[in-house]
Amino acid sequence: MTVDGLRVRTGPGTASGVTGLIYQGDEVQVLDWTNDRTGQRWNQVMLTRDSGGGLPGGYVGWVTDSYLYRS
Repeated sequence: MTVDGLRVRTGPGTASGVTGLIYQGDEVQVLDWTNDRTGQRWNQVMLTRDSGGGLPGGYVGWVTDSYLYRS
């Protein structure tokens, strides 16, 4: 599955508000993680630099684990 951008949320889960998007190539540092009530893993991430979606470097938010690439 491909996506145009990965939604960055205020908390873990799809019920949390969307604050912006990150795109392929945007680098993040995983700070923490949790599973939602359905078992989906969510990562709390910090952007290492400004994102293609306009979020500033250092911004902290939550993204689903399904679309993160680990090098």
